[in-house]
Amino acid sequence: AASDLLMELQADVLDRPVVRAHTLETTALGAALLAGIGVGLYADEAAAVRVLSPERTFRPQWDDTRRAALRERWRRAVERARGWATS
Repeated sequence: AASDLLMELQADVLDRPVVRAHTLETTALGAALLAGIGVGLYADEAAAVRVLSPERTFRPQWDDTRRAALRERWRRAVERARGWATS
């Protein structure tokens, strides 16, 4: 995603580094890499992935208390929203 805010939020919520590739539009690139694996251009998936150059890595900044509190708020919001879209 091009949004730094979204990437930072994902890293914080997941408590994992999130790497953004230099190429933002990776859907077509992913299909091309899979085709390359299929025709033997790349030895395996790991070799194909090395083609992607990381542009930036977002690292988690939240502590465990903040992360747990926000996950709980999200869980409650999902519970309240259940059934809204049913007819």
